[in-house]
Amino acid sequence: MQIEAENPMAINIIPEIILNDKTISCSHGCGLSWNPCFSELNGIESEGVLKQYKLDPASGWVIWRSAFPWSTTRRPQISTLSVTIKHDPIEISGSHFSVSTPGECIDFSHPITNCSYTLTVQEYEQQEIPTNRFINNSYDFPTHCITMSYTLSPDLTDGSFSIRDCNNGDRPRKKLTNPMEPHSSADCFAFGVIGGADRATAIAFGGKEQGKLRAACSALHFNPVDTVEWQIIFHEKPYADRTVTII
Repeated sequence: MQIEAENPMAINIIPEIILNDKTISCSHGCGLSWNPCFSELNGIESEGVLKQYKLDPASGWVIWRSAFPWSTTRRPQISTLSVTIKHDPIEISGSHFSVSTPGECIDFSHPITNCSYTLTVQEYEQQEIPTNRFINNSYDFPTHCITMSYTLSPDLTDGSFSIRDCNNGDRPRKKLTNPMEPHSSADCFAFGVIGGADRATAIAFGGKEQGKLRAACSALHFNPVDTVEWQIIFHEKPYADRTVTII
């Protein structure tokens, strides 16, 4: 996670243009990069782009082309044009913790701002996912997990915080039709969050001072586990949005 956050070649941006005071989002795009540390791995297209834009090959470059469809049926007369660059949030690793019963409290701090927070466990229980939730009949899937609901004090905005199981979980096993057929028992990364695809979902809970009820799910296992090591993840934008006026 730290390597990905500090990788200068990993630039995940969302471009927008403001055409005649109207914002237009990107419909699609493509890009390439030039890495001076591994010049032998750079493609011919990257070399051509550097020559076209007269870029220094001793530096690293990420070049991205984005398409913005007209918001009208005909091409409008361009009066003003500016470009806004928004950077996707990156993951910042926080502290690890383990709990076992509702009511337990975990104190932690933001690694950058040093602001202090308290996590209070509301529910903590073993659960088993019904096997009919999996549509691939060629594999046996792990179904056991631990679910946890919790509140934060002070609360954090949605999307800026999540909790992840440090364990990779168990890998689905292919059903053996031949007893002599080899099979894999290695682990793979798997984690879930109740109510969302990859982050905790916040729902109303009690008074305003109690914050919101959030939920997380551990990695999946074939057999129930007693202890889960949770990791706190902060999602922060490394750079502020930037708007450049073209016309």
